[in-house]
Amino acid sequence: MECVKSYLSIWDVMKEVRKNKGIKAKLVIFIFRCSNYFTSKNLLMKIFGAAFVLLNKLINELIFCVEIPYKTRINKGLVLWHPHCIVINAGCNIGENFVIRQCCTLGSNKRGIPVNFIVGNNVTMGINSAIISDDIVVGNNVVIGAGVILMQSVAGSCYVINQKSILIKPFVIKAAEEESQK
Repeated sequence: MECVKSYLSIWDVMKEVRKNKGIKAKLVIFIFRCSNYFTSKNLLMKIFGAAFVLLNKLINELIFCVEIPYKTRINKGLVLWHPHCIVINAGCNIGENFVIRQCCTLGSNKRGIPVNFIVGNNVTMGINSAIISDDIVVGNNVVIGAGVILMQSVAGSCYVINQKSILIKPFVIKAAEEESQK
């Protein structure tokens, strides 16, 4: 899986916008994809994209809390479910048909910009999950469950889930009340 260029044709952008549900997701996708044109070598496309780079900062990041820098390479088919609190590092290289939900993070661990961060085709991330590493490869057809923090490479065609359960001990309210009354 490799992204050849960081922007899509306008027809692919419109297909992707139609594929997403909800006006907020459509707007985030449209602004992000149009800001990708700033990376073009064509002067007219660069000028067109410059305005959307600013809109990407103002609307997507400041208002919607969706941080996807214009340099991020995401192939066609991006789907955002409930786009809020999503962070994708500019150094990520993401394949086709990527599905991401609210409160997800993709990015480097220590360097700021990852060295080798590749997410394959048909990858789905559940809510509140994260892929964090400077050097990671996630294969094709991977489903990352809710709440998973993935920090190592994963082969294709698998599910990644969090198997550790957290036991929350009940409060002892009577003892605390008796101590406060003394």
